[in-house]
Amino acid sequence: MNKRHEQLLCLLLISRFDLMKCSFYKKFITIIMLGLVVLLSIIPFYGLCQTDWELEEVEGPLKVYTRLKEGTSYLETKVAGKGEADLSAIIAVMQDADNYTKFMPSCIESSKRNMKGDTIQVHTVITEAPWPVSNREGTYEFKYKYYPDSNKVIVKFKAIANSTPTAGCVQVEEAEGYWKFVELNKKEIYVEYVIYANPGGSIPSWLSNMSVIDLPLGTVIGAFYRTKLPEYKEKKVSFLN
Repeated sequence: MNKRHEQLLCLLLISRFDLMKCSFYKKFITIIMLGLVVLLSIIPFYGLCQTDWELEEVEGPLKVYTRLKEGTSYLETKVAGKGEADLSAIIAVMQDADNYTKFMPSCIESSKRNMKGDTIQVHTVITEAPWPVSNREGTYEFKYKYYPDSNKVIVKFKAIANSTPTAGCVQVEEAEGYWKFVELNKKEIYVEYVIYANPGGSIPSWLSNMSVIDLPLGTVIGAFYRTKLPEYKEKKVSFLN
């Protein structure tokens, strides 16, 4: 019996099966689909069990941690370690919101909206998302506070309402975190960057959680790299004096 005859015989035999027997194939497909559902549910379920900071990556002197943000299915990120810079230079980089595109990964537009003295800053950032996901736009308020006794600056931030949203972008309405900078000496700073963001729209949490390592880590590395430029090294911040 050649291969063509075998195929015809199989088709004939299948056509004679009753509905109960044919349901084997339906059951098989159902098992496969259930397996995919279980697989996709593992990531958010794992997050539900992750309440303490978990080390995810080490990049030179920097370590990246994640944990589940309480009350959500999204992860928050902490990048902690040391970098070469002085305190005024790193603050100058933070306050130069018009140039975030030059060091923040996936940032395609950034602009300073308002600045009250040297301690309250409002800016807008547009982050590029891969097709077919829409780009994300967030408007953030930064509040700077200097602790002279410990030579430390803490910058708390949160997402705020955007009165002029960009067409085609999904607005990030829920985000918060802080930067901590502690000057150890004139050439070295301890940095701690904690961020949580709900990207909004229809992105599932397990997909959003896939970007919580590279983007914050790249932002910290890029910020310290920028401090080496003359315009930041020579910048003076009034609240530090």
